[in-house]
Amino acid sequence: MKILNPGIITKEEDVFITSIKSTFNSDNIGKVFKDQYNLTSIMSTDCKEGDIIVYNEQIALQLGFEVQVAFGLLIDRSGNYLGITDSDNTANNQAEPGDCQVNLMESDFIKGCEREIISAIAASLGNDTLQELFEKEFRLSINSNPEFIQGSIVAYENGVAYKLEYEAQLLFNLLIDRAGNYLGPGQKKEAAEKHEEETTATDDYSSEAKLIATDSRYF
Repeated sequence: MKILNPGIITKEEDVFITSIKSTFNSDNIGKVFKDQYNLTSIMSTDCKEGDIIVYNEQIALQLGFEVQVAFGLLIDRSGNYLGITDSDNTANNQAEPGDCQVNLMESDFIKGCEREIISAIAASLGNDTLQELFEKEFRLSINSNPEFIQGSIVAYENGVAYKLEYEAQLLFNLLIDRAGNYLGPGQKKEAAEKHEEETTATDDYSSEAKLIATDSRYF
């Protein structure tokens, strides 16, 4: 028996979530990304949504963010994916200077050639590929087209690799318990909705089965 307009509950929950969002310290997102994904180059965070959910049989808050992050993509000469790194992590590919140093070419020319090959490699990578990599590595979604910033040729595990640096907006959910403690990454909205639909379908089936079992017409 319904005793209260659900719109009233929804309105009060919205006020509650808005209050949580407005007081949440966005610096904490940087800590989570550093510990969880080893990414520290966070440019901006924006809390877009929130919800009250059940997590491990306890009430928790799930907050959804858009996070602007810079990252490096490592690729070897064969085109194989090596990893995603923080854009601040620079590989030292400088050889120790010897006793005799002779300049054979203008460094600007070499750097120009490097920029051309790196730009060509970056242009060959589709946004779908980057989306797939983030889903696989971190189970995070890229919200908009990643922007290629720059790249470099680096030494990686005694081999040559290309580090491509991007900026992208990520969709990230986190869970907080009632004491304000971080519980972990939240479910993506699509996954949560699918789980809810499956649960509802199971409940509907159980109710129908119970009705059939108690209806004398079926005996």
